[in-house]
Amino acid sequence: MILGLSASSTYQTLDGAERLSLTKFIGLSTSAWHQELEVFYTLKALSPNESTSLGLREPAGIKRNLVEFIPLRFSNYFNDVSVSDRPYLSSPGIFADIGKGTINFFELLGFSKLFGLMAIYFANALLNGFFVYLLLLFGKEHLSKKLTLSLYRVTVVSPWIILDSTSIMLSPAIRFGGIFTLLAYMYYSRNKKNSHAYICTLIGLVFSTFNGFEFFFFQLSILLVFFLLVFSELSLWKVLKSWIFLTISSWLVSILLWTLTIYSNLKSISDSISLIIYTIFKHSLFRADSTPVGAVTSGDTSLGLLSGLRKLSLEMSIFIPYPFPQTLQSKLGLSDEILAFFKISTSMAVLLMLIFVASQRYFRDGRVFLGILLWCFSAIAVNSYAFNHPHYLPPVGLFLVISIFLYSFRKGSVSVNPDR
Repeated sequence: MILGLSASSTYQTLDGAERLSLTKFIGLSTSAWHQELEVFYTLKALSPNESTSLGLREPAGIKRNLVEFIPLRFSNYFNDVSVSDRPYLSSPGIFADIGKGTINFFELLGFSKLFGLMAIYFANALLNGFFVYLLLLFGKEHLSKKLTLSLYRVTVVSPWIILDSTSIMLSPAIRFGGIFTLLAYMYYSRNKKNSHAYICTLIGLVFSTFNGFEFFFFQLSILLVFFLLVFSELSLWKVLKSWIFLTISSWLVSILLWTLTIYSNLKSISDSISLIIYTIFKHSLFRADSTPVGAVTSGDTSLGLLSGLRKLSLEMSIFIPYPFPQTLQSKLGLSDEILAFFKISTSMAVLLMLIFVASQRYFRDGRVFLGILLWCFSAIAVNSYAFNHPHYLPPVGLFLVISIFLYSFRKGSVSVNPDR
């Protein structure tokens, strides 16, 4: 992140990145990681203009010397560029207002907007570091064999977790907030399993919706597998009842927050409801033909029903960036064939198959397949998003693999056959 901050103050674009030294290349790449999405956050957080409405801001145009460009992440581009923007109402987006309030607080203390922005990024990185620690500790508690524990650790400390930990909009601790708060509660309560665990999980689920509902649905399916592991002594029906309650409650609260966000911009209940209904279904086969006021028009009904699911599960790695940067491929000397083989061999579907084959002697509980089924349904429900924006989604496959791996090789999962 420090390298990224340094690169943002030295370079304006990615032009000529392949000719830079490795250190500068890493810094510039970090500063450019998902910057096309991060600009929605910084537009609101760094803007010198007072906004009377809630939510993210979408750039209508960002120009330097009359030339359009996407600013690198760790910079206050408002100082020397011309910016025009409009409300971005596809998700609650209140997180941007939290960021703006934080930056304004630092300004009251005499610090610059850029200092406040970097403080948020560093706090987010620390939060994700704690999340990684909780995941590693959770694995140590549930895996007894050295080999499985080592494989789990390598999977958790993956490039995606590290890279997305430098992102506000794609922060793992926020996107998977329900899982994060569940593990945090188990850590601080010394594994006490009571109603407080569900309350903490509910808070994390609601907070996770600040990053968008597409990730929210995937998280719910992964959270179910974590519930089956954490509350393994309970019956399937009791676990499902708790999961359903949290799902409905978090969904209703997040819809309420989203409605407030949209209404603060549109000032119309009917327009707000029309936008919500349109946005919920815009990536599915039920997408409406007409676009309401303020809606983001992305979405595609011409795709096959399983196009997004196929891309997420079979056509991309859960470990390496997608698409893989050509400049990095050139620096590493990787051929297209080697890269394609690595992508397929580390795809979610292949890794899940390997897990099931390796654990088939011990894997007697089929309840976990319900989580996988719900994950696949989520990919179908947001079909065009999964197909057109796959570079945001490998972590949802990564976390599913992590949860299934833990469940498959957990302590006490080995059953002894008395006839052998």
